[in-house]
Amino acid sequence: MSSALVSLKAGSHTGAGIKESALSIVPVKVKLGKGTKTVQTYAFLDGGSTATFCTEELMQQLNANGRKQDILLRTMGQQKPVSSYKISGLEVAALKGNGYLKLPDVYTHKSIPVTQENIPKNEDIRKWPYLDEVDLTPIDASIGLLIGVNAPKAMEPWRVINSEGIGPYAVKTRLGWVVNGPLNMTGDGSAAAGTVQVNRISVEDLLVQQYNQDFVEQHYEGKKVMSVEDQRFMDKVSSSAVLENGHYSLKLPFRKDNVNLPNNKAVAQQRAQHLLKKFKKDLKFFNEYKEFMKDVVAKGYAEVIPQDQLEHKSGKAWFIPHHGVYHPRKRTLRVVFDCASVYGGTSLNKELLQGPDLTNSLVGVLLRFRQGPIAIMTDIEGMFHQVRVAKEDVNYLRFLWWPDGDVTQELVEHRMTVHIFGAVSSPSCATFALLKTADDNQNDYAAEIVNTIRQNFYVDDCLKAVSTVEQATYLYENLTNLCAKGGFRLNKWVSNHRSVLATIPEDQRAKGVKTLDLDKDQLPMERALGAQWNVEQDTFTFSIEVKPHSVTRRGILSIVSSIYDPLGFLAPVILPARQILQGLCKTKLGTIQLDGVLDDDPEVNTKISANAVVLKDSECPTSKLLSYFSKWTDLMRAVAWILKIKELLLQLRGQRMNTTQGQAKQERKRKQQVKPNIAKLSVSDLEKAEKAIVCFVQRQSYPDEIEALTKGTLKKASHLYKLDPAMVDGVLRVGGRLSRSALPEETKHPMILPKSSQIATLILRHVHHKVGHGGRNHMLSTLRRRFWIPHANSAARTVIGDCMTCKRQRQQPGEQKMSDLPADRIIADLPPFTDVGIDYFGPMEDGIKWIFNPPYGAHHGGVWERLIQQVKRVLCTVVGQQVLDEEALHTALCEVEAVLNDRPITPSSGDLNDLEALTPNHLLQLKAKPLLPPGLFTKNDQYARRRWRQVQYIADLFWKRWVKEYLPLMQARQKWNRAKKSFAVGDLVLVMDESAPRNVWPLGRIIETMADSKGFVRRVRLKTQTAELERPITKLCLLLEGATA
Repeated sequence: MSSALVSLKAGSHTGAGIKESALSIVPVKVKLGKGTKTVQTYAFLDGGSTATFCTEELMQQLNANGRKQDILLRTMGQQKPVSSYKISGLEVAALKGNGYLKLPDVYTHKSIPVTQENIPKNEDIRKWPYLDEVDLTPIDASIGLLIGVNAPKAMEPWRVINSEGIGPYAVKTRLGWVVNGPLNMTGDGSAAAGTVQVNRISVEDLLVQQYNQDFVEQHYEGKKVMSVEDQRFMDKVSSSAVLENGHYSLKLPFRKDNVNLPNNKAVAQQRAQHLLKKFKKDLKFFNEYKEFMKDVVAKGYAEVIPQDQLEHKSGKAWFIPHHGVYHPRKRTLRVVFDCASVYGGTSLNKELLQGPDLTNSLVGVLLRFRQGPIAIMTDIEGMFHQVRVAKEDVNYLRFLWWPDGDVTQELVEHRMTVHIFGAVSSPSCATFALLKTADDNQNDYAAEIVNTIRQNFYVDDCLKAVSTVEQATYLYENLTNLCAKGGFRLNKWVSNHRSVLATIPEDQRAKGVKTLDLDKDQLPMERALGAQWNVEQDTFTFSIEVKPHSVTRRGILSIVSSIYDPLGFLAPVILPARQILQGLCKTKLGTIQLDGVLDDDPEVNTKISANAVVLKDSECPTSKLLSYFSKWTDLMRAVAWILKIKELLLQLRGQRMNTTQGQAKQERKRKQQVKPNIAKLSVSDLEKAEKAIVCFVQRQSYPDEIEALTKGTLKKASHLYKLDPAMVDGVLRVGGRLSRSALPEETKHPMILPKSSQIATLILRHVHHKVGHGGRNHMLSTLRRRFWIPHANSAARTVIGDCMTCKRQRQQPGEQKMSDLPADRIIADLPPFTDVGIDYFGPMEDGIKWIFNPPYGAHHGGVWERLIQQVKRVLCTVVGQQVLDEEALHTALCEVEAVLNDRPITPSSGDLNDLEALTPNHLLQLKAKPLLPPGLFTKNDQYARRRWRQVQYIADLFWKRWVKEYLPLMQARQKWNRAKKSFAVGDLVLVMDESAPRNVWPLGRIIETMADSKGFVRRVRLKTQTAELERPITKLCLLLEGATA
């Protein structure tokens, strides 16, 4: 999945029936595809889920890495964005099996929404006799995996044991037995429900989401329904809310009642050191940061932890790293506490409940801001910091800072005493405290003042409209007092009425109106919930800066979305752009379609053209544009769309020029009834595109021939002269001699294209694919029905040679010039078995260094590999179908040995006077064949010295004859006579496997070459999808050289 957004839909499990029903949970072992580490865990087979999840704990145990993915998790009662990781290559197997199943992409989540009590156990099912054969192996692990229906092999039932009565049923899967149903004998209890669904969000979906945000009234119901977690949040903060010293104090809304966090002080120390390096580089940043922290401590929002409170219970404290961010427009520094910092698989934000959205609708607040002639705006100073944290929870907000900002001293432990920026629960806690202020004091203030808090606040900003100056003054005084009851101080007051501003002290006014002379000066521009409010004129204004974007749907959407207009004032201006987007999404085009978008009313066109985005023309070489296309049909469709849109735009312009003002309305009505269909291309559209492409190529390649034919006749020097070319409807075609034949007109006079053009290559590839990757004759026969390419034979050969499909089916194995004989094969007087080739019994490594031939490279062994074949052949002839014992087999092998050692190694002469041909026996036994058993001798027959001399003479004679008669026969190469280009690192090859069909031979990429003394590569090491192999080049088919692969 790319960086596109992902929407997840998930059903939440009920807590009912937890100890009375079993879910489809099975113990499994999990590993990464290429890893060796396995982890045992429980897997929940969720038939209502279309996605697969694992816990973050399991991800850490496997040492897995994933790509961070922000997802939108939708459950039965809520939807919220969740930060997750996407893991690929996860495999799962049964606990007692080795058949691993590859899972689809897995998303991480903090936990799987089932509990340990839902895991069936042997003691639970033994009360049902029909489940006796079901064996549930218990393991000491949590539920770390949720497998959805996108992994059907994991959920496929192999065997089913049906239920009896009200008992459960069992299903055997490839992962083991799973038991479903009630486990008690009475049948009471509720079932749990769960569903998860994954959806990709495309550009079209983003556009729909934007439209839905613009028309928010479709999404508001009379009553908001809270999710289970939101209700838990409300219960926690409601029960812990206490008004102390003029401020509300709330406990941190933890998910668990008993929180146990790891000690992450080391992380805070490390982050502080990084911050120190940044301070040294930017002195201004350091000074502002130091002032901010000094102010936070001075106002009581933070405190140095006393020495007697530094010690804390294990798991009852958390250190929060912090960093500084600047406001994009004000350039003011704000220190943000990183509550999302992860340590030990968790973070503070993961442990906290986010809470419900208690904020008013932004559009509703802005609309109510326009209800009266006198507008008032104010905000709460440091809203989050006005809500205190209960004393028992402040240790979860510890942080490190240098005393008084002196970085030369040691870091000191501090802690926040208020709800902080960066905590996921702070917005809901602050809004809850503000609303509780209104609820607790509603009997002491008028309903108008109390409802202002409930309806006119958007987070910390208040926008209110009243009818009279008296009402505005009354609102200022009473709203200030009411908010102060909860510890909230209102400041930055602004009003469009000068009399109202005069009643507000200067220190409480907004910065832009503090020093104004209300009798003379003009009121400034202010921002009201992000919109620009002209206070003097009481109007909203817009300042738009359109930055350059790519001319694509996503680029247009980015421009349209960059305009902030929550109330839709700019709809007449933005509407044309959105209509363009709508048309593009309907037709699935990336180009801009204007038909049906621009109105025929000249006044409307004038307004639209005034807001049009002008794109700067850019030049691009035609050859570069053509190189973007690898298929002839794709190029034709692209050109056809360009020509069709051009034609439609010309039609629209002509119609507007011929239409008078009085006919505009009638013309619009006619167009609404009959609109041209541009969503599809016709055959004629494609033919026009083909003609346009061919004409363009011909003008580029044959300008002299076209000019000559236009003026008169073609010169004999032209290489097209023999084709008798002619210009027909602006296209250069073959004249030829077949004009009287019965062939189709386009075959009698095909269009001429140059062999070297990119268009000719695309057409030849198209024809080659069309004829089923046939040979040259078949290709050229089909090609010449419509096109004529001079010297097309060589061009067709090149296309076939470059075709990957043909290479995979027809490429011959690699070969190289036959190597020289090794020294141990051509040096005389070496004793027997100096160099030995071993095949059957393997190498003995006692004091021997072995040099092996490459696998599947038997011909590298030379003579001994051929002798192995001879041994098999003679042995089969001697033994036949007999069954031999050990002694008989030994005798048979001796006979085979005698036969092989009697074979000639030099040519036999037909002359009776010539010596007999040399055989191995001449060297081994000093005679051609074994003689009969020796005669009887006495001890007086001692001819040792003479016998030794005779043996030496015979050996010398053998070697002389071997050098003169046998060795010259090895001079000529019987095959592989020419040197070929050597394989190189990076080459893409097809690995031969004689036991499998060619279509399934694996692909490999060469990672190492092994050359001989002359530099010829005869064997290589390569990497396939599953392993690294060493192979001779005779077992490899070259597909692509490294430079192009």
